[in-house]
Amino acid sequence: IFLNDIMLGNIRSAGMDTNGINVMHAMAIPALGMVSGLLLAFLHYRKPRIYQNNTTDTEDNRAAVQQQEPSTYRSLVAAVAIAVCFAIQLLYDDSLVLGAMLGFAVFMMLGVMNRS
Repeated sequence: IFLNDIMLGNIRSAGMDTNGINVMHAMAIPALGMVSGLLLAFLHYRKPRIYQNNTTDTEDNRAAVQQQEPSTYRSLVAAVAIAVCFAIQLLYDDSLVLGAMLGFAVFMMLGVMNRS
């Protein structure tokens, strides 16, 4: 359905001649590539996996538990900065850079980020 109706239909509607074109033959090479990749994946990933426990994992977990909770103030300032960026992009057409700059300015003015 996709190849014959949608793809060839779009090509025909663009004004190109599609007489004598067999899309199934053209897509045989990519299809064979996908089938061969699937078969190779079955062969390669059928081996049993051996997992190793590293001390790095446990140290990272302990460090993550000991981190501070994110502050509510910083989260609110981030929400305000996002709203400013979005509002500027809606007010002025194609002003992604201006919105980003003003969002960054909100962070700087409200003390979330310091210059140093």
